[in-house]
Amino acid sequence: MGACGWSIAPIPIGAGRVMSQHGLLPVPAPATLHLLGNMVVFLDGIDGERTTPTGAAILKHLALETGGQLRRMVVTKSGTGFVKKEFIQIPNILRAIPEDERLWVPQAENVWFRPLCLNRSQGCWMNLLRARKSGVLSRHRHPQPVHGYVLKGRWHYLEHDWTAEAGGYVFEPAGETHTLVMPEGVEEMITLFQVNGVTCYVDPWGKVLRYEDVFTKIDLCKKHFEEVGLGADFVEQFIR
Repeated sequence: MGACGWSIAPIPIGAGRVMSQHGLLPVPAPATLHLLGNMVVFLDGIDGERTTPTGAAILKHLALETGGQLRRMVVTKSGTGFVKKEFIQIPNILRAIPEDERLWVPQAENVWFRPLCLNRSQGCWMNLLRARKSGVLSRHRHPQPVHGYVLKGRWHYLEHDWTAEAGGYVFEPAGETHTLVMPEGVEEMITLFQVNGVTCYVDPWGKVLRYEDVFTKIDLCKKHFEEVGLGADFVEQFIR
């Protein structure tokens, strides 16, 4: 289906008991329960094994986020699968909706951002930063503090001895220069950043090479969304 990422709706787990090669087991089976750790599940009052260990393993592998909500996306394709096991109350159908790659705006080679909020009135923005290359991604500094939360992968700053990993919070104090590095072996990094004011990209000696702010971000989005067929005004939903 060409999807680059998935978000998972709350997962039904069923109730009752199921026969296995180890005998009669409670639903959800122990393996299923283990695999669904930290994912949002619910009881829908329907007896039977609503999620199998295999299904749970697939969802665990695909899930970038475990918040139990479908993220905002552009639906261009969908897939529907009918499963052999039958339930009396409901049809046993699985539906998959891939995310649209066009929502990711190119920022540099193998680096993209996905806008979430572009606040013109306060001069700040929130976006997801995605990178698929190792080495130095950027060297920059901010005149105001920056907050981040790592969703996938890991990275670090040359100026610090800590590593930002999935599930970790990042704080960048105002005025510091940071050299963002993605290590070898990490195929993809995705981090949520909340940026205030300006990002100044600098050379190794601290000389400013270029800058970006909420207005340059908006212009990049307009250009990209127009080129990929969404229309320049697609960015308006993110502007505050």
